[in-house]
Amino acid sequence: MHWPLENVPGQCVYESRIKLEGNKVLASARILNQREDKTKYPVRNSELPAVYSNGTYYRLFTYTGDEPFTNDSLTLVPKRHVKPGKFPWSRFQATEGWAALVNEDGIGMAVYSPHTERFLGGFTGEEGTGSTFDIPCGYICPVGDIVLDHNIDFSYEYVIVTGMLEDIRKDVYDLKGKYRKHLPVFDFDGGRQGWYYKNAKDGGWPIEGMLNIHPLGDECTLWGPEHSYQSGEIKEIEIVAAIESDAGYFQFLWNRIEGPEKTEQNSLDIDILPGTGFNTYRIDTGELPGFTGLITGIRLDFSDVKPTDRIKIASIEFR
Repeated sequence: MHWPLENVPGQCVYESRIKLEGNKVLASARILNQREDKTKYPVRNSELPAVYSNGTYYRLFTYTGDEPFTNDSLTLVPKRHVKPGKFPWSRFQATEGWAALVNEDGIGMAVYSPHTERFLGGFTGEEGTGSTFDIPCGYICPVGDIVLDHNIDFSYEYVIVTGMLEDIRKDVYDLKGKYRKHLPVFDFDGGRQGWYYKNAKDGGWPIEGMLNIHPLGDECTLWGPEHSYQSGEIKEIEIVAAIESDAGYFQFLWNRIEGPEKTEQNSLDIDILPGTGFNTYRIDTGELPGFTGLITGIRLDFSDVKPTDRIKIASIEFR
């Protein structure tokens, strides 16, 4: 059923698989859309998933710094004090991919996501009181930007880890090796792999070995998933693309954290190679000013394009 509507069924099949393994809940979710409306709607924020706690689990901890997986100091995310009806949750990038709600004794649960480090979280109501049917509650939500085509087969995974806060973090460190590649290789074999667009659309589902991008105006942006990687481990980024446009160049942009705060966005202009076939664009990150610290997200910007242009991305590989 559609969550915000009354007795309106969704034209889809939804699967949820849950496995209990010690102090962990290993979960996956899948949607198979069968929507009669074939409109290509733009990307939307999606909860991957939304997890709530009782009122006694009100202290929200995560890691947001530039040295993930080194047992660096955690961050206590303060409760937002807002007027009734206003958005109560905090936004943050959890650079270890998890956040936890614990009680006064440091016991509680964490949500780990292998897909995104963009999180919402917080607490609403009176801290430290209440049970299942009471208003006070905590909230943790890994956030993804998802295009839900009329016929998409989309799935994601997450893990809920329970215990003492310090033990939860140790378990998450072990989970990283199971769920995350050391450096990403986006080959778009069978899916968008976390990429999404602004002012553009692709050829629709299924995604078969490339992103086939159609600009919807004179500018468009391709956003990568919000994951972080140490700049010193990345020697080169290779983009294999066929860009049919007279634009002349496109931009490679990256965010980073250096010290306690995110820095201003950096960019590199890349000349578009001639021809309609696929070309390989290699970025030597060692020669790239500002490619330092913890890289927390990348994107590609295209300007002076036309709706008749085509941007075909076969792969983006970190090396």
